[in-house]
This record gives sequence, structure tokens and C-alpha cells, in this order.
Amino acid sequence: MKQNIPLSSLSVPGSLTRASQTVTVTTGYGPSRLRDPTPRTPLRPLLRLGPWPLGGYTPISGASSHPVLVCAISPGHFGSELMVSTRANFLEIPEDDPSRLRAPVSQALAQVKEEKEEKEEEEKEDEEEEEEEEEEEEEEEEEEEEEEEEEEEEEEEEEEEEEEEEEEEEEEEEKEEEEEEDEDEEEEEDEKEEEEEEGQREKQSRMKFEPL
Repeated sequence: MKQNIPLSSLSVPGSLTRASQTVTVTTGYGPSRLRDPTPRTPLRPLLRLGPWPLGGYTPISGASSHPVLVCAISPGHFGSELMVSTRANFLEIPEDDPSRLRAPVSQALAQVKEEKEEKEEEEKEDEEEEEEEEEEEEEEEEEEEEEEEEEEEEEEEEEEEEEEEEEEEEEEEEKEEEEEEDEDEEEEEDEKEEEEEEGQREKQSRMKFEPL
């Protein structure tokens, strides 16, 4: 929780009181306003407030028993608004380097960066996995197409072999029929020759026995 407190609303003049290690802030705001704040400007705790150490805890007199931390004067509103924070959002600025933020802000920023990098890495891995899956699917499809082509070629070869076998069988049948026809013709010729010879023999034998 963060709260912008205008200096004009401080109930006691000169209430930015130097103390040993602390700054006392007295406001007229009640605890509910402090617990449910609506900051008007972003918190940029890069400035020091006076000679006292930045980062001392102090109660808000007459308003809340919650300790607060004076963090910085909002840039652009120097001297008009004071930025305070509850203990839960305590921001520590090292005295040797006010521009360097320590935990929990630096941890939060590092965590955000780490989460972003992890997300990008996950997205990259997901994309790589998707690409690998697509490549595998393409390879599988190509293999299936090759197998189908091989099967088609085998079927065509089998069909050709069957056609050749059928043609050979038909040729053999035709050849056998021709041979049978030739044999029948030869038998008919032989029978015809035998009949003619028989007729010649009968004729000759009749001529022998006929009277002159």
C-alpha cells in the first residue's frame, strides 16, 4: 500500500520532525484511508529526505498505529507531496547508492524479468515442439504416400503377371486346339487314304476273278 500525503494536510506545522534514525509524520487521515489508498503518482524512491537516514519506521500520530516509511518526495511535486508506505511495501534505499534498489523491489523486478524469460522460453519450446510435430507428421504422411505408391506398383505388377499368365494359357490352349485339329485332319487323311487303298484293292481283286 502506498499513499500520497499532501504537506498542506499535515495537522501540525513543521511536522517533518528530525529524530534519531526516524521521521515522524502526523496526518489527519484515518486508518481506513491509509489502508485503502489511491496513489496519484508513481513511486520513485530515488531521493533522500534531509540529513536523517531514509528508511526509519514511525507511527502516524492520531491517525493509525501502523508504522510507515518515508520513501521519497514525488518528482514534479517537490515539497508538496510526501510519499509514504506501509511496512508491507517497505522500500529500502542503500545510503551508498540511492539509485540502487534492494529487496523487495529488486527481487520483484528480477522475478518479473525471470518470469518473462521463462514464458518466452516456454513459448519458444512450444513452437519448437509444434514444428517438430509438424515435421514428424509430414514425414509420416510422406512415408504413407510412398507405401501406397509401392503397394499400387506391386498391384500393377501382379495384374501384369496375371495378364501374362492368362495370355500364355490362352496361347497354350490355342496351340493345343491347333494340334488337335491337325491330328484330326491327319486322321481323316489317313482314313481317306486307307479307304482309297481299300477301294483299289477290291477293284483289283474283282478284275482278277471276272471272266474275259
